[in-house]
Amino acid sequence: MQTNYRIKRRRLVEGVISLYRGLLHLTGRHGLLTLGRINSRLFSAGQYVKLPAGARLFVPPDPHFFGFVLGTHEKHIAEIMMASIRPGDVCVDVGANIGYFTAIMAQLAGPLGKVFSFEPVPENFSILKRNSEIASVDGAAVIAINAAVSERLGPVRIVRREHSTYHQVELNTGLTESDSVQGVCLDQELQRLVPASRVNFLKVDVEGHELPVLRGLRQSLITKRIARLVIEVTPGGDAVEIEKILSKCARRVECWVDGRWRRQSITSLTERTDVFVECITG
Repeated sequence: MQTNYRIKRRRLVEGVISLYRGLLHLTGRHGLLTLGRINSRLFSAGQYVKLPAGARLFVPPDPHFFGFVLGTHEKHIAEIMMASIRPGDVCVDVGANIGYFTAIMAQLAGPLGKVFSFEPVPENFSILKRNSEIASVDGAAVIAINAAVSERLGPVRIVRREHSTYHQVELNTGLTESDSVQGVCLDQELQRLVPASRVNFLKVDVEGHELPVLRGLRQSLITKRIARLVIEVTPGGDAVEIEKILSKCARRVECWVDGRWRRQSITSLTERTDVFVECITG
């Protein structure tokens, strides 16, 4: 009897939570920040949510992660991943934060795949580690790496913003121990981690540090080790060099503009947005 009661109680709780999240989806376009704050108070210890492709994620009680709870965060990137990643693939998540896209990659790549996730900010990385363990049980093996991807090996500066998804890294001198983190170069890291494998999907979201990331990836792009990548790009001087680097390996370039993927040049962008690149293969 006691066991039956516990089962019924758990199902009731799960049903209430499911109904609550359904209501959040219906009202998600109105007062997101307010809803996020309410959600954080209700789940003050954090919560486990289901993402696109069926991935699981632990989300801490931060209103800024409300899109993670809804599973609507940058949905256009999740859709590109679901169309591109296959079982057994090797994927890389640069600027992984707490592991939203890492979890989706792992679910899609399955038990035979591998996902390498880079996150420099210690507090984000601690949650990424937790989510990497969850993802590794459900899908591909996830290797979480506490480092900032840049153009060379060596320390870089963490620049903290109001929300963790906006933290940045900078190449700088005069670093103190408290604000520095190890910087790594993807060409070297890929050679160390997967020397004989091609990366099927690479996601880069580093809040303005995109050009140093690509400079440290040139050799892998030239040798056709990257099949597809999504990178967030800011208009301006860096966009010119980013386009030059990518033009040497790209078979197709599409930019997320006005709610859809459009074929246009990176240098014509007028606001920060995502760029999807399908690379030339051997």
